[in-house]
Amino acid sequence: MKKEIYKSFGFHSPAKQGDFQPIKLKDLIVPQKLKKEFRKIWGKVFTSPEKIKFPSGKKIIAVGDFISYSLIKIGIKPRIIVFDGKIERKKTSKKIVETLKKYCKRMYRVKNPRGMITAELLKTVKRSLREVSRVGIFVDGEEDLAVLPFILESEEKNIIVYGFRKKGIVVLELNEKTKERARKLLNKLRALAQHGRAS
Repeated sequence: MKKEIYKSFGFHSPAKQGDFQPIKLKDLIVPQKLKKEFRKIWGKVFTSPEKIKFPSGKKIIAVGDFISYSLIKIGIKPRIIVFDGKIERKKTSKKIVETLKKYCKRMYRVKNPRGMITAELLKTVKRSLREVSRVGIFVDGEEDLAVLPFILESEEKNIIVYGFRKKGIVVLELNEKTKERARKLLNKLRALAQHGRAS
């Protein structure tokens, strides 16, 4: 039944349970004490997409409605886009949402409430990285925290682009140092979840 619901919206269902799982799949809630860590800027900040010079041969992952739309409009072609139908928590225009959907060859729809990284999101991140054509992930909830699983699961040659409120556009070129930092943050998140401390 769930598969049929996804198809009726024009989306594919998330990855199946049997997919490879280097990250242990479990819903994770970001506790108050770790929110400061998640609010740190992880890359270089630009004030407009036109100022970004992307090296050739890199897979670009765009997280956010405005960022994804802005890159597409100036001719940059992200391999993966992640959006939730909101820009700064206000409803995204129908024009932008339709542009993002039409851009993708394959679409997924996942649930990921604000302040969480769900197992469903993690599965879909893994699956999207294995696709060979342009992929879109529509998040029912909030997409901001998708950056962390993409850092952990992506190859080092990939680039993640995301918006940072009141700062601009963050461009993060992945390397082992960044991935190790993300692993440490994930371990903190898991440890707190294991002990039931989500505040």
